[in-house]
Amino acid sequence: MRQLTIKSAGAARGLVGMVSDAFLARHRITLLADFAAVGTTFERVSEAMRAQQHCDLTVLTPALLQRLEQAFPHRVSPAGSLGSTMTCFACRGDVRAFDISTIETLRRTLGEVDAIYTGDTRQSTVGRHLVHMLETLGLTGDLRPNVVEFPGGAPAVEALDDAKDKRVLAFAQRTEVLQNPGAVLVGPLPQTFRLATEYVLAVIDHSRPAQDFAAFLTAQSLASTRRESGFDPV
Repeated sequence: MRQLTIKSAGAARGLVGMVSDAFLARHRITLLADFAAVGTTFERVSEAMRAQQHCDLTVLTPALLQRLEQAFPHRVSPAGSLGSTMTCFACRGDVRAFDISTIETLRRTLGEVDAIYTGDTRQSTVGRHLVHMLETLGLTGDLRPNVVEFPGGAPAVEALDDAKDKRVLAFAQRTEVLQNPGAVLVGPLPQTFRLATEYVLAVIDHSRPAQDFAAFLTAQSLASTRRESGFDPV
């Protein structure tokens, strides 16, 4: 069997997991997927390409894809968009509701929680946005809540399962929250802090299996599945 190697931002993990089995069986392909914070993914794809290591397909933000194209001319082919996903808070389904509906209630809630779980505050979209939000709200220094970093938003949401008897929020992207049936969305965020991030695909070194899989993921026939996984059309 041929192997399809994907290095992807964690935002796409749920969608790929939902639809890949039928495609792989039909095309007699095995999948090797590496999901991480989008900045980490960019670094891993770049390292693999420099070292001539196998990598067929990547999922990045448009800005990082542009950087990859500039770094590796003629080796990176844009292959469509999955859509955009919102950044949001999530909590366990068995805890008292959190109020983040206004700037004032958001500031109060974040100042009172036991911890906020999120992705890498340097490499992930959600981690960087959380830092920006806390600074804007004046929750710095002694007022800064306990921020616990994970490799990406999805592991941050998964960690809620072990946060029993605690007032803990996870800050992740909606696609990452929807992967975990034990987590519920909190929100929406006040307009000032709403962030939608688009994720796009790129084929590396003209890989035919990657071209076919990218076309499958972005097909109109999967539009409702993309929405179900947390992606909105752009």
